[in-house]
Amino acid sequence: MNGYFKVNTENPVKAVLKGMSDLERERSVSPEETLVLKKTLPAWLKPLVTVASQTGFRLGNIVELELNEVILSLNVINIPAGKMKNKKPSVKKMTKLARTTLEAAISRRTGCTNYVFTDENGNPYKRNRVSVPFGRACSAARVKDLRFHDLKHDFGTLLAANNVDSIRRQYLLDHADPRMAGKYTHWSPSMLDAIDAIEGKGIGTILSQEGDKKEGSLR
Repeated sequence: MNGYFKVNTENPVKAVLKGMSDLERERSVSPEETLVLKKTLPAWLKPLVTVASQTGFRLGNIVELELNEVILSLNVINIPAGKMKNKKPSVKKMTKLARTTLEAAISRRTGCTNYVFTDENGNPYKRNRVSVPFGRACSAARVKDLRFHDLKHDFGTLLAANNVDSIRRQYLLDHADPRMAGKYTHWSPSMLDAIDAIEGKGIGTILSQEGDKKEGSLR
């Protein structure tokens, strides 16, 4: 019978689980983890982590952020649809911390590139140039199962903990959802102002504080 039929000894669920590996995770960052990471994160990496935690942008959007996308006069970050995973433009109001972090990064730029975050040679960072050192910092801090992308999940958790409703959370997380059509628009003040709920909170706030003493509330 084996001459006609191939016996499959593979676990049939394995392929399905592999395809599900990139589904969103419920991973947030505790104050204790942040305080330890504060000691292991390289100085150049902290601004990128801060912006990620205060905006919910993906790593690719952060390393590819350009000067013309940071509109200081309107206090917003405006990323065109072509650069977004959901193929929709993203307009987000900056928290005070996100703004000061971006202003500092812009002032430190070298070279003639149009990117906000650049290395010592004036070149924009590649994704691996950020994600790998972030992983090493987590290992050194003994913070387990944390990826740079989890900062986006942490941002969503922070919004929820501060009573930002699901519609506005979906907007700020750049999640495509038909429920956002019609009544809500990209430039709705209520959408942009929802970011105010996390002013002075989140892991970026702890990273920006002087010394190692935890001040205020993470959430």
